[in-house]
Amino acid sequence: MAKEKGWKPLPTSLKILFVLTLISLPFSLIGLSPIAKTGYPLLGFQIFGAGAIMLYILSLVAVIIFLMGLWNRYRWTAKYGLAYYGFSLLNGLSGMIHIPKQIEQQLSQIPTALPGVKEGMYAGIIISILISISVAIIFMAIIYKKRDYFK
Repeated sequence: MAKEKGWKPLPTSLKILFVLTLISLPFSLIGLSPIAKTGYPLLGFQIFGAGAIMLYILSLVAVIIFLMGLWNRYRWTAKYGLAYYGFSLLNGLSGMIHIPKQIEQQLSQIPTALPGVKEGMYAGIIISILISISVAIIFMAIIYKKRDYFK
């Protein structure tokens, strides 16, 4: 007998994860425009140009595949989700290595840097990385807890 798929059988925690992930997609598309210039962080390195665009599009496709797996209740979805958010976690942690380089690059694009801008940028980048890491950990915990749903 085929398992029911779609919205109705999804456990509440996976519904929340689904909605939050779905909401992130349009915001991710906004970031596509400047990505070639600002770069795409990949395991502690900053990739620029066409490579950055391709990696960014690949990450969007990976999210869409995860959402399709959630919706269709594919057996591989839990492993895929854990791998995806695990990679996101690793990428965030390794990105902390290059914070000074990122800030110097961004400051070079500002004609006159006001006092305190550098410190503010450090705080902003660190906060965004910590939020990204926290979200990845929470999403991984939800997926792991509900992994039997996909069997």
